[in-house]
Amino acid sequence: MNSTTIDPEQGGTNGVEVEAEATGIGGTLSADQAAATAETNELPITDNNAEDDGDNDKGISLQELIYGASSFHAVVKPVSITMILAALSVIYINTEETKAAGEQALDQTYQVFSISEEQNAATSLGLGLVNALIIVCVIGGMTFLLV
Repeated sequence: MNSTTIDPEQGGTNGVEVEAEATGIGGTLSADQAAATAETNELPITDNNAEDDGDNDKGISLQELIYGASSFHAVVKPVSITMILAALSVIYINTEETKAAGEQALDQTYQVFSISEEQNAATSLGLGLVNALIIVCVIGGMTFLLV
């Protein structure tokens, strides 16, 4: 890692040594480029090793900014690819037959008591509420076990 001292009279950071070498999507940022960026950057540059006296709210350092941007780009690429592939698979893999089979399987899975047309309204309502209560209890129990 390269290090250089920036002259405070040239608009630097009061003689604080800047150690910057970051690699990522944009390439490598050398110490000279970091010094040039520090002079033109709108965000205030702070010393990472400064004492924290509670009033040190000057901003973020150049290294933190570069690290944050690199981390963002490292996460965005695989997440975007996954989202695109999932959307394409839903559009092109699902057919009317697979949708109907999925609906029938879900209907049979989540109904403990079947409700028919021959039952009166009170019985249908009671069985529907019991089915709903069972589903809520299963989801709550699974959530409790996972957490």
